[in-house]
Amino acid sequence: IGLHTGLLVRMDNEAQFGAILAHEISHFLQRHTYREMLDGDRQKSLGKGLGFLASLAVAKETGSWNKDVMDFTGDIWENLATSGYSKKNEYVADEEGLELMMRAGLPIDEAIPAFQALAENKVYGAADPRKMWSSHPRLEDRLKNLQKEIRRAKRKKGFVEAPAPDPLAYYRGIAPALLMNARLDIGERQLSRARESLERYLSVHPDDPEAHYLLGETYRRASPMGPAFAESQAAYRAALTQDTAYAPALRELGMTHRIERRNAEARAAFEEYLAVAGDAPDAGIIRAYIEGLQ
Repeated sequence: IGLHTGLLVRMDNEAQFGAILAHEISHFLQRHTYREMLDGDRQKSLGKGLGFLASLAVAKETGSWNKDVMDFTGDIWENLATSGYSKKNEYVADEEGLELMMRAGLPIDEAIPAFQALAENKVYGAADPRKMWSSHPRLEDRLKNLQKEIRRAKRKKGFVEAPAPDPLAYYRGIAPALLMNARLDIGERQLSRARESLERYLSVHPDDPEAHYLLGETYRRASPMGPAFAESQAAYRAALTQDTAYAPALRELGMTHRIERRNAEARAAFEEYLAVAGDAPDAGIIRAYIEGLQ
């Protein structure tokens, strides 16, 4: 089972993450991969996959790699890794996943927002995973099935409603992923998504100057020439409250003041920046800016 940080940071608590994990564990327990490999349409891909693994074993022993083997690797990944499970097996995994959640003491209602979060993934698009995996049922249909199974589970004798997990405990546990994904999202100009990750991260690590600075960047990059920089400047100042010598915040604070033509504030921020980062690659540019602010 492979988990990516983009999934982790979209979940609100441990139960939502548990819902996705329980679903994937259910596929394993039901041997869905094996069963679907036996399907006639996949026999050819299975044979290629076994041949590919055999080629890897030979290469390991001999130190010689046959480049021709790469000709069919595309088919392997397409047919074995990205074709997904059948509609029937997806529903089975959804339903058994709820049972696993109950055994783990997790509130099964959290499965709904967990799967709803998948609809926000650009790969799925319009809440329709068939754009990625043609064999999958529509996400809306799976949500309806989950809601039906949750109602049925709650009617069973002996059902006990589990308490909702603490979201802050979850954010604390995935804090490195929250910060890393925010950096990546800023680079991809997914600024709202980055901001949400940073706000979650700061709820458990309010003393991290980098996180405050990156939060300022989500506002500044949304409108790099202004006209308003109040939110970004507040975040930069919050970073400097935690670390008065945090150079990136000093630089961007000076840049925003320069655009606003608040020359005295810009010059002060730039001078502080040079005092702590005088040998930075952009130091010459900053000195030129200071001269222009005289």
